[in-house]
Amino acid sequence: MAPFYYSFTVWAVISGLLVFGQFPNAIAVCGILLVVASGLAIVSLDERRRRLTVVA
Repeated sequence: MAPFYYSFTVWAVISGLLVFGQFPNAIAVCGILLVVASGLAIVSLDERRRRLTVVA
């Protein structure tokens, strides 16, 4: 379900560009990158923990 929430952010940026002709400011881009990076970190750490659990 989480990938759908991340896709909302992508579609919001695209629709902002197409409909309003505006690109997010630097603070918004930093926030978007922070959310995406934290989501990727959670996924990779969860996958790593899952692999260690199966091995042990």
